[in-house]
Amino acid sequence: MSVVKHGMSVNISRRADDFFFMQIKINDTITHNDYEMMTQVLNDAIDGVHNPEVRVLMDATEFKGWELRATWDDFVFGIEFRAVFTKMAFIGTKTWEMHGINVGNWFMSDEVKFFRSKDEAYIWINQIKELPTNPLEKDLYSRKDDIRDKFESFFMSNLRVTDHDASEILVSILENKLKEIKADIKVGKYKDYYL
Repeated sequence: MSVVKHGMSVNISRRADDFFFMQIKINDTITHNDYEMMTQVLNDAIDGVHNPEVRVLMDATEFKGWELRATWDDFVFGIEFRAVFTKMAFIGTKTWEMHGINVGNWFMSDEVKFFRSKDEAYIWINQIKELPTNPLEKDLYSRKDDIRDKFESFFMSNLRVTDHDASEILVSILENKLKEIKADIKVGKYKDYYL
């Protein structure tokens, strides 16, 4: 399915039951209408899919900027879909775009990387993570949905004692703790935890 409108074109293809590949080409200045169109196209594509995973290849080599309202739309779009975006390759030509991508990493659930070369971006975005090979990895992979459901259940149980307005704060707390755990893993804190 392809849609071209204003300064942006969007193409989404479904590669597997829950895996999507989204290509975005920015041709000029992004408008509020562009974000409305892109949100609708993405929502239509992933509607009814349990735990969709979307890889994004964004070509911003002809990007000129945002309309004022579209800058806010960009932030909201990133927050709304951060759980479904698993990998994003951003192709640009400007240094400030590269720094913006580094900030964007804070809001993504997985990897975001800046490229100046379309070929390098395409190769990187299409790299497939290795499938689990040992019994422990296979066990974790087979329990992926259960782990995700328990994590969401933990979130919901904490949300019940607050209110919806606190949901972003709760997500921030959980994200920060996950970052701490990742850092602890790198220094070996949990190396012998299973013993």
